Amino acid sequence: LIPFLLLAGAFTFVADRMGVFADNEMAEVVVPHGEQMQVVLQDGTIVQLNSGSHLQYPKSFGLFSRNVKLTGEGYFSVAKETGRPFIVNLNEINVKVTGTKFNAKAYSTDNKITVSLEEGSVNIADNSNNIYPLKVGESADYDRGSGICTVNKVEDMTLHTAWRTKSLNFYRIPLKEILKTLERQYEVQFAVTDSSLLNYKFSISTSKVNANEILMDLEKVSKIRFIQQGLNNYKVTSLK
Repeated sequence: LIPFLLLAGAFTFVADRMGVFADNEMAEVVVPHGEQMQVVLQDGTIVQLNSGSHLQYPKSFGLFSRNVKLTGEGYFSVAKETGRPFIVNLNEINVKVTGTKFNAKAYSTDNKITVSLEEGSVNIADNSNNIYPLKVGESADYDRGSGICTVNKVEDMTLHTAWRTKSLNFYRIPLKEILKTLERQYEVQFAVTDSSLLNYKFSISTSKVNANEILMDLEKVSKIRFIQQGLNNYKVTSLK
């Protein structure tokens, strides 16, 4: 009886420290456009959230798993716990890890979800229970329309994580995607006069903090023009 009581006491102590017996109250963080935010979870995991992101998480994790839900973009530095995996719900896919560093981009307005692994290893599972393991330096792109997930080697990880230092790094990215990013990062709006302009692809790397300066750089390498109309509004047109 005494060993049993000691074991039960030890279990209760550990479970209490891990928050198992706490109320499963949910918390959420919403990051406005133009801002970033860092969240430290109960287990010590650090999540850096990009503009326009929404993170839901329990104030205390359960005994056997740590589940959070993300809409938007976040960089996760997950506290290592082999027996209690960390799972990020991105709606169409889940990212499962025990301890690692990765970037997840899953804005509801984007056609694809991207997970890029910087350290450790992760398993990605879709709603059909297909598993896609990722190694360091790899990125997974999940197409929301087709349900197809592809894994690729990443030559330059800053293409996925430059936002953490308020920088932008695009390589042959359509203007449509660039404008979405600028709207989130700098809280600006664009009115495009010709939809064909949205297919033009650009490669640009910048750490400038002024949206107007970035647009001037885009103008230098194309025939596209950005005409400011009001404080945070631009008309997108082209030179004839």
